[in-house]
Amino acid sequence: MKLLRDSLIYFFRRVREKPGGHRSAAGGKSKPLLNLPFAKGETKRGFAFTAPAASLLVSSLSASLFAAEPPVRRSAWQQTECSVFQIKTEGRDVECGFVTVPRRHADSTGPAIRLATVIIKSDAEKRSPEPLFIAQGGPGGSSIKSFAQLLISSRELRPAKNRDLVLWDQRGTFFSRPALLCPEVSKAELEAMTDTKNRSETEKDELQREAYRACGERLAREAGDLSAFNTIENANDVDAIRQALGYGRIAFYGVSYGTELGQYLMRQHPAILHAVVLDAVVPTQFNLVTQVGSVKQRIAQKYFQGCEREATCREAYPDLGKRLLTLLDRFDREPAKLMIRDPKNPGKTLTVKLTGEILADALYQALYIRDIRPLIPYIIDRADHGDFTFISGLLLPLQLDNDDHAIGMYMAVVCTERGDSDPSVIRTSGFNPRLVRAELKGAQEMIGVCKDWKVELLPREVLEPVNSDVPTLLLSGDFDPITPPNFAKQIAPGLSRAQLVTFPRGAHGQAFDSPCANSIIESFLNNPTAPVNSSCAITALSNFVVPSDLIVLPQLRSAIAEGTQKGLMSYAFRFIMIAASLVVLLTAIPVYAIVEVIACLRGRRALTAATFGARLSAAAPWLPVLALLLFAGFLVVFAAQLFATFDENKFLAFVGTVPSSLRWVFAIAWLGVLVVVLMGAAALVLWKQRQRTFVGRLYYSLLLVAGVVAIVGLWQAGLLGALFH
Repeated sequence: MKLLRDSLIYFFRRVREKPGGHRSAAGGKSKPLLNLPFAKGETKRGFAFTAPAASLLVSSLSASLFAAEPPVRRSAWQQTECSVFQIKTEGRDVECGFVTVPRRHADSTGPAIRLATVIIKSDAEKRSPEPLFIAQGGPGGSSIKSFAQLLISSRELRPAKNRDLVLWDQRGTFFSRPALLCPEVSKAELEAMTDTKNRSETEKDELQREAYRACGERLAREAGDLSAFNTIENANDVDAIRQALGYGRIAFYGVSYGTELGQYLMRQHPAILHAVVLDAVVPTQFNLVTQVGSVKQRIAQKYFQGCEREATCREAYPDLGKRLLTLLDRFDREPAKLMIRDPKNPGKTLTVKLTGEILADALYQALYIRDIRPLIPYIIDRADHGDFTFISGLLLPLQLDNDDHAIGMYMAVVCTERGDSDPSVIRTSGFNPRLVRAELKGAQEMIGVCKDWKVELLPREVLEPVNSDVPTLLLSGDFDPITPPNFAKQIAPGLSRAQLVTFPRGAHGQAFDSPCANSIIESFLNNPTAPVNSSCAITALSNFVVPSDLIVLPQLRSAIAEGTQKGLMSYAFRFIMIAASLVVLLTAIPVYAIVEVIACLRGRRALTAATFGARLSAAAPWLPVLALLLFAGFLVVFAAQLFATFDENKFLAFVGTVPSSLRWVFAIAWLGVLVVVLMGAAALVLWKQRQRTFVGRLYYSLLLVAGVVAIVGLWQAGLLGALFH
């Protein structure tokens, strides 16, 4: 079940955070509208012209006529310090608070819940009146924790710079109250992965089932009606937040499950929408319980067949798919023990028993990250050779660090929509048997939780395709492991004003870290009826990385394997020794270089010498300066080249490698080594011939020691041996 649930968590935190996401009234179509529990003031035929509708009309007109006027907050809004949401405003114009809404919008006098909300004000001179509401996936992902600090700190990552951005934690998620968190389940998953008691698979499954039962019973007591935490009420919340913040019409962006929420919003509240962006599209008719296997099979074939088509990949990783299946079966029989950093206590390590199921899950999670695509065959090949650097250093700690994911909200949404699913309908013909077994087991467990939690089903009509004429931009990534481009094509016929853009290199979610996607979104929102210019999205696929493309830094690889935070800090510590030695060498500039230049100009130094020893003695003052320039120059050039490379693909570091195109840079460091060797020879001449004062010879020896320390530091960092890897 964890694999099924995690397959829909949007993995953005870039630091993307971690997982996120699965999953008309006004459309000119003759299909009858759904009989849904609308918010107060609406009817099945759309907005009745009641007080709320009149208010919307007035506020929309006001927004368009007086865009400079700030919206007026209403009583449902309660402002709070942004530190409550673990946010630093950094001098930006940001508001934080809670919006109080009914737990059931049809019962305005019933129990209420509080929705954590953050408004990031646009600093554009010409601010568009419609704010952009941003919805995270999951369901159960935190929009605020995933995106707020990122968009506050990095203005260039905003998909709309001329609009206020409104981020809210959807009902039941992390900062909202109540939050449907399940620490019982997280604890059971950790115990299953570490397996300190050597439980059988049956015992692990029962431990997880009991954790879900305990969480469901506790949440039913604390949160009350779990059936109210569904996508219909979630969509009504968007309109309630809009009203509480005093906005007229809004623009909406949803990723993964946020796209399903966006479709419900288009069906329930079309009149409030200026335009909608759906990124990593989930059709309302997609069954998360029984249909995930087909998309997993698709993405596996896309990678393995893609590698087979590339000559270099095929030669470097022959029979990659078969090798992976053999590897998974081997680890199911004999799990590998890995030491990883405890994400909740970075100073502590955990021993994980890496089974085939855990490895398959970890590799599948990696597919959510766009920049990892070219590295997937390499990561699989390294795992087959017993190197789990990337898995133990990054993927497993991220999987365990899921306390902010509202598992209860995830299950409530899934159960209200798909709690009546029949696992026996899962397709088996043409599918890998291992995948079929995993999907069948996960579906049975999920339906079991739905029965235990006694969550009521929504009307089956909500699963029908949405029809709408709201301008809509559909974004897809061709390498998306859970929401393929075909999903966008499935919903497009019902959206009369839809535009589709597919990113050939895209994974799960295109916005924020893609300047191209952000420019397309902003252009679309500024003029939703005009065709978007998507030429920047049509980029050629990069080839899969093969070993000859990389230089391995064993010390970096070992550091990464310790855990990303601890490992990288320990690796960085090696550079303290190098920096200290360079500081000592730096003193040679005022002590030697400047003095020697003055002495030469005054004729106190002979510019030529008869013997090699004499020449070496004459050159001695310049050697430490040259060593400093070479070592410092190497580090500067290496860092510049490295940052340029990692800006393109930051995950190369997490497999302990640098591009082979940097090989020439390491030659600079070896020139520095040669100069230090000459310094050693010069020091022997100075001491043997007693040239310069005793203090001068002692100082020169200190410079020699500094040069040797620099060499040792570079060697320990793997930067000298890299030339020969």
